[in-house]
Amino acid sequence: MAYSGVSKDLLRGGVNRARILDLLSREPGLDRTTLAVRMALTVAAVSRIVSELIEAGLVVEGAAIAKKGVRGPRRTQLKLNPSGGRLVGISILPFNASVQLSDLCGDEVVRTPLHFSNIADADRVLDECTAAACDLIAEDTSGVPVLGAVVALAGYFDSGGHVMVDAPYLGWSNVDVLAGLTDRLPWPVDVENSSRAIILSEARYGAIAGCQNAFIVRAAQNLGSAVLTGSRILAGHDNTAGQIGHLPAEGGHLPCICGKSGCLNTVASGRSVLRRIGRAHPISTDAITLPQEEANLREALASDRAEITAAISDAGKALGQHLAPLLKFLMPEKLLLTGQLGRDKRYSRALCAELERSASKVEIVIGHDTVHSASAAARLAFQRFVAVPQFDIAALTATKQKRAVR
Repeated sequence: MAYSGVSKDLLRGGVNRARILDLLSREPGLDRTTLAVRMALTVAAVSRIVSELIEAGLVVEGAAIAKKGVRGPRRTQLKLNPSGGRLVGISILPFNASVQLSDLCGDEVVRTPLHFSNIADADRVLDECTAAACDLIAEDTSGVPVLGAVVALAGYFDSGGHVMVDAPYLGWSNVDVLAGLTDRLPWPVDVENSSRAIILSEARYGAIAGCQNAFIVRAAQNLGSAVLTGSRILAGHDNTAGQIGHLPAEGGHLPCICGKSGCLNTVASGRSVLRRIGRAHPISTDAITLPQEEANLREALASDRAEITAAISDAGKALGQHLAPLLKFLMPEKLLLTGQLGRDKRYSRALCAELERSASKVEIVIGHDTVHSASAAARLAFQRFVAVPQFDIAALTATKQKRAVR
């Protein structure tokens, strides 16, 4: 399916089509008349576009909407067709990495964990994750075409958005990830920082749906974060804004995985908890140490021992102390706290108490345990490859007709 070299006429015709797909992805059940009002178009124009989307298999009609006292034909609800296409989400993380195949609505079809033989070897990791994604597609007997893939990674990209310049948790430096994935995958593909992928997904479909200004903190072995302002990622001039894990911490002096000392990671992360209780390994990104530390943290979070509870609470308090001035400066509507440590009640209570002491007015939302990067990446693929003006609906319609003939 072609996504590049699309004609200007096709782009012009695709703007309203993309808007309809976007609206239906966020509000299933809208009818043609409501869409026309929302988009300031005629019902006839919307009906024509909807007919194209139905023919391509992207949209289906649902139940009729009964309106008392309203004459004329009943309005029919519209929604995305789950079988209209497949979306691929891949997460490349030091642990809990996975690849997910989702339907057009972003719901999971199948997800499988990824276990990398050497996380620091970028080429090998890209080989392994793309092979796993292709295997999932090969095992999918539905025949539904893949419309796009997004890969979420623990690291930050250059201003062009494709070369990973800073990935201390992976051990990568100056890796052109997008080029490597484009060479390996047969579908349109894009890349994104994992925390940014999650906040974009959650602000559109999840725990903070509809929120335009938000701050996410993923507290696990280390701290991941991102800032959403006006529904856009706060990127900074070099695309690395929003990282809090490597801010200088008050009283911090221990070494961080980034190579410096005294970062917030060293006092407010899962690794800081493990250090406190004597269960941390020397800093490393090798394939043995990382899973061991993740298992140690999981075990610690399941314990109610007093010294472990104190370590977890102190880590949450430290995060709250350092977040408070940032939240007052940025004034987000909501703070989304997620990650295995972030979901721990001892950690979140200590964080909330510290923010209350600072008179922070932000609403704190605890992310559920099903929030993961691969799912967020798959949902992001819809926004980047389907609900866009350059989506080639004619090619998809032709593919659907060929499948019907067979």
